[in-house]
Amino acid sequence: LTFPEGWDDASQYIFGGPVADGIRTNIVVTQQALQKGETIDTVWARQKPQLSAAIANFKISIEEKKKIGAHSGLWIEFSGAQQGRQLCQIAFLLLSSGAMSLSVTGTAAPSQSDVLRKAVNDAILNLKLK
Repeated sequence: LTFPEGWDDASQYIFGGPVADGIRTNIVVTQQALQKGETIDTVWARQKPQLSAAIANFKISIEEKKKIGAHSGLWIEFSGAQQGRQLCQIAFLLLSSGAMSLSVTGTAAPSQSDVLRKAVNDAILNLKLK
């Protein structure tokens, strides 16, 4: 698709999993254009305040560089509340090409954190980037 000047590709793919504790486990894969000179670290530095503002009681429990299969990136586990429900989230940020970043983000009820961790890991293992 071609868009006018100033529009960015922010493609999303959403995969829904089982419902647990009233929350549907899901994984969202999002592609975003990198700003000039951005790295995974600067993408995260830009996204972190946005998440903190959108998620009540935002708390990061893990933030580490990690290699999963052929993909190197930044693994972040965090928790908080949205619409009055506690949730856990896992994000893996990586570069998908010289001008794009890719985010694989999973959301689940806290009781499903181990299931979510495996699902996000498996999704990353199955990523096929051009």
